[in-house]
Amino acid sequence: MRIGYRKLFRNWKLEIRNLFIFIRKYKHGFTLIELLVVMSLTIILTGGLLIYSRGSERQLILLRDEAKIIGALHQAKSMALSVAGGVCGYGVHFEQSGEIIIFKDLSPSSNPDCLDANNIYNEPSRLPTGGGFPSQRNQQNQQEQQEKDCGQIPECISQTSLDKSIQFSDLNFNDIVFIPPDLTVIIDNNVSKTKAWVKIRVSGGVLEREIVVNNSGQISEK
Repeated sequence: MRIGYRKLFRNWKLEIRNLFIFIRKYKHGFTLIELLVVMSLTIILTGGLLIYSRGSERQLILLRDEAKIIGALHQAKSMALSVAGGVCGYGVHFEQSGEIIIFKDLSPSSNPDCLDANNIYNEPSRLPTGGGFPSQRNQQNQQEQQEKDCGQIPECISQTSLDKSIQFSDLNFNDIVFIPPDLTVIIDNNVSKTKAWVKIRVSGGVLEREIVVNNSGQISEK
């Protein structure tokens, strides 16, 4: 059973207080065995506190990245409700590497009826004149490079990424688009796909969160 931080700290304080009471009562000193027992208890309690603190920090990062994904989906959905002329829809693109991109779906021929819109995010590698994303980036310069790349892509609105300690554990789609005026939802340019989900997990851990979006635009979390 997991012990809460406050309870663990309270128990630790109680053990220390009892130790001082024992010292005042028996001023003749400790035996070697008694000293070893006290040291062992202190080490165990300290280790438990450190483990709990690290677990709490990882869970906080996981919840923060979950909120980041949900926020991106809601932002694209909200923009689709007030779409301006020349934009066929707004969506979110996910990369297995951890990148999350909010984009606007554009018609290549500027068709007002968006008949040639492909309902997916056009990455640089898909664009005729695009240079493509670097296959590998230095971790320290990743955010700066992403912002620079986003500014060079017509469909890109904003771009972010998961924390380096979080990864996609299950991603069954790459693109989801909200199309006005009826807020039609298209997943991976496949009208028969009715549900999309993404799971994120702490790298090397068991903590996991899931976000689900259905073709009616409902966003839920598990």
